[in-house]
Amino acid sequence: MVPSALVVRSDKRMLEEMIRNLLSNAIRYTDRGKVLLGCRRAGDKIRIEVWDTGIGIPGDQLPHIFEEYYCDAERGGFGLGLAIVRRLGEILDHRVDVRSMAGKGTGFSIEVPRGRAHVGASESVSTSDFDGEIFRGTVLVIEDEMSVRSALTRLLTARGIGVIGAATVSDAVALIKQKDLSPDVVLCDYNLPGAMNGVESIKSLRATLAWNFPAIVMTGDTRSNTMEAIAAYGVSVLVKPFLGDELIQLINQLCRSPESANVNRSARLVEFADERLQR
Repeated sequence: MVPSALVVRSDKRMLEEMIRNLLSNAIRYTDRGKVLLGCRRAGDKIRIEVWDTGIGIPGDQLPHIFEEYYCDAERGGFGLGLAIVRRLGEILDHRVDVRSMAGKGTGFSIEVPRGRAHVGASESVSTSDFDGEIFRGTVLVIEDEMSVRSALTRLLTARGIGVIGAATVSDAVALIKQKDLSPDVVLCDYNLPGAMNGVESIKSLRATLAWNFPAIVMTGDTRSNTMEAIAAYGVSVLVKPFLGDELIQLINQLCRSPESANVNRSARLVEFADERLQR
């Protein structure tokens, strides 16, 4: 990494997610040599660049690498990493470019507006304007990645919210029975290992607990068929990456009153998903 004192103006969490995905790909496809992270001035903008000495990408495949679940014979693998980079770049209005030569390596760049030093900025959106009682119940978090599950647990606990964390639905059921608890809200990742995805896991858990509890699905997949599938189950959605306050606000909305949650949940889902996709 080449250190720099330059300042950029962006969304910290979204930009971090973009860079993390580019670095992850660079490391994955570089067997020898190095991966370089640095930045260059470009007029009133800064280009954050990630270069590697990996296997490279043939020119005819470059137009397709940002497609969702794109796969090629040499590089292999499916995923949403570069599709997420492109999507976040569109949301933030950060241009994303790529240059590559097969067998020589690849360079990605993110063009970000220059910022001014020593300008304070809020880390997140304030929830002080929420109209209603603040949620203080228990959230069941179903997330197979331990680091993500731990981060969500710390976030919710810091807000005075009880948390039950589990990697799968079966683990969640066992914990609920063991601790004799009933979660007020379920927060579930969409892409879970095994036969059931997030909405199917929620449906199964609702049947097991005999209760149509409020539920939120987390996903980075913004394709219309995925959003429609989630909406069909009457489940709310948070598009990754999201701010902690966005999660807290949605939980507050869902749990403001059982009646309004049951009646308005599907409408809120459509409005929320449409808003995030338009951004």
